[in-house]
Amino acid sequence: MTSTYTANQGIEKPDTGDQSGTWGGTVNTNMDIIDRAISGVGSLTLTGSTTTLTTTDGSLTDGMYRVLVLGDGGDLGSDNTITLSPNDQDKLYLVYNNLSANRNAIFSQGTGANATVSNGATAWIYADGAGSGAAVRAAMISTEISDQDGDTKIQVEEGGDDDDTIRFDIAGAEDFVMSANKFEVQTGSNIDMNGTELILDADGDTSLTADTDDQIDVRIAGADDFQFTANTFTVLSGSTLAVASGATIANSGTATGFGGRSGRNMVINGSCAVGQRASATGVGGTDNIYGQVDRFVFLKRGSPQARATLSQADADGPNSFGFGKCLKVDCTTAESGVASDEGWFMAHKIEGFNAQDLCFGQSTAKTSTLSFYISSPKSGTHCVAMYLNDTSYHYVREFTVASADTWERISVTFPGNTDRVIADDSGAGISLVWPLVAGSDFQVTADQWASGEDVATSNQQNLMDNTANNFFLTGVQLEVGSSATDFEHTDYGSELLKCQRYFWSWTDSDTGDLGGIGMATGSTSARMTIPNPVVMRTAGTLTATAGDFKAAYSGGSVALSGIAIYATAEPRLLTGLSLTTGGSLTGGEAIQLQGNGADKTFLVSAEL
Repeated sequence: MTSTYTANQGIEKPDTGDQSGTWGGTVNTNMDIIDRAISGVGSLTLTGSTTTLTTTDGSLTDGMYRVLVLGDGGDLGSDNTITLSPNDQDKLYLVYNNLSANRNAIFSQGTGANATVSNGATAWIYADGAGSGAAVRAAMISTEISDQDGDTKIQVEEGGDDDDTIRFDIAGAEDFVMSANKFEVQTGSNIDMNGTELILDADGDTSLTADTDDQIDVRIAGADDFQFTANTFTVLSGSTLAVASGATIANSGTATGFGGRSGRNMVINGSCAVGQRASATGVGGTDNIYGQVDRFVFLKRGSPQARATLSQADADGPNSFGFGKCLKVDCTTAESGVASDEGWFMAHKIEGFNAQDLCFGQSTAKTSTLSFYISSPKSGTHCVAMYLNDTSYHYVREFTVASADTWERISVTFPGNTDRVIADDSGAGISLVWPLVAGSDFQVTADQWASGEDVATSNQQNLMDNTANNFFLTGVQLEVGSSATDFEHTDYGSELLKCQRYFWSWTDSDTGDLGGIGMATGSTSARMTIPNPVVMRTAGTLTATAGDFKAAYSGGSVALSGIAIYATAEPRLLTGLSLTTGGSLTGGEAIQLQGNGADKTFLVSAEL
C-alpha cells in the first residue's frame, strides 16, 4: 500500500500494514514536522531578488516553519519576492523582515494577490493554496494598518533614508509623510478643510478657517488678522504686514497694486543718522527747495523774511530714546508779520516705490501712522500734512506740543484714500510736510482729503518769529496701521546706501576693462548698453570727457567726440550710451568702449 500526506504540512500518513519495522522513523519525522509547524523559527538568508520557499511531503523543509526570520549577507539591491511552493497548500506564517537597506519582502503563491512585509516589520501572512490563482494576504503588520488589498495604509518606515517617518498611502499613492516636527503633503495631494477650522496651537486661539465660500481667515491669538480670497490677500483692521529688513514683496503689475518694498518704515534716514550735506541756508526770492539733509528738504513759498540754516545736529534730548542725531532748523532771520503767500516748510519726499505699502487708489487703502520725535520752540497746536504724488492733494492733521524746547514723541494717523493712485516709480509718491511758517494761502480745515497746497490750519504756530528759535526732528517713521510701533532702526551702512544709491563710477584703461559692447549706427555714431552695478530707479546723468574714451573696432579704434546717456527700455538695470566719433566706423559694426590711453573715469548719478 502507499502512504498519503496531509494537505498543508506534508505529514506522512502510512497506509494500514505499511512500513513494517520502519514505521517508527516515519513517526519521528512527522513529530519534527509538527513541532516545526507549531513553533519552529527558521532563519532564512535570502539572495538576489527571488526566493522559493518549499514544503516537501514527508521531509523536514523550510516551508514548514511557523516563524520566518529573513536576513541577507548584505544589500540585495532590490526587494525580494518569495514564492511559496507548492501553490495548493494553505500556509500561515509569522514573518520578521530583517533585510538590510530598507528592502521589502514580497510573498506570492500564484497569480492572485501578494503580501508585502516592509523592512523592519513583523507580520502574520496567510496563503489560500488555490493553485495557479493562489493569493497571499497580510493579516496584521506591526508597522502598518492597512485595508484588505494593502493599497491604503498607515506605515511606520524604518531604516534607510525614510527612517523614523510615518507614511500615509491612499489607493496606492504616497499622499502624506510625517517626520520629527513636520507633516508633509506630497506632490499631487492636498488637505481639504471642507469648511472646518484647522487649529494651529495648543490653546486653539490661532487657526486657519475656511468659514465661507472661497475665503480663508487667519486668526492669531484670538484676533482675525488676515484674509485670503480669490487673487486678494487682505490685512484686516488693527493688523500689520511687516517685511523684515532686506526682504521685499514684489509687484509685477501696475502702480495700482500692493508694492511693499520698504518694510515697516517708508522714510529714508528717519533718524537723521546720515548727514551727507552738513548745512544749507534758505535764500532767494522765488519758490524753491533750499537745502537738504539727505531726504529732508526745506521748502520756501513766496518771499518770507525768515531765513534758517538746515543741518544735522546732535540730539541731546532724545538720547534716552535711542537717537544720537537729529535734523535742526536754526532761525537766523525772524519772520514777524506773515503775508498770506509766505511760508517755510520742512518736507520729506517718499518715492512711489516705497509708498506702495499704503495701497492708495484701492478699495482696501490702508490707514497709516506717522510717528516722530520733535522739539519745537513753541508749545501748542502744530500741523503735519501728507501729500500724494507730490501734487496739490493733501490731508492735514493737527497735534499738540506740550512744552517748548522739550523732546516729545508724536503719533498721528492718516486715513486711506481710494481716489488717488500712487505711481510705482521714482517720483514722490508721498510727501510729509511740517509747516514752520504758513500764511493764510496755505491754511485749510484739518482732517479731510482735499485739493490745494494747504499744509496747515489757522492754529499753526509761527515757529520762526525769533532768531533764537530752533526746530528739531528725528525718529520719523511712517507705517501701515493705526498704531505707532517702536522706531525701526537700521544700521549706518544701510542708511548711507539708501542715500547714495544713485551714484557710481567706472574706470577703464585702453585694455577694455569696462567691457561695454555696442554697435555702430553709422560712420560717426554708435550706441551701447552697460549693466548697472545697482538697480537704478531713473535714468542717470553722465559726467565724462568724451576725449578720454575711444571706440575700439575690428580695424582699430577711434577717439570719441561725444558721449551721452540715452533712455533704455529698462533704465533700472541698464545705462544706454550714445557715442559720437569723427568717422571711421561702419554701420552695424561691433565696437567696444575703452579708456583712451591712461585710466579714465566716467560717473553716473541720479539722486532724487
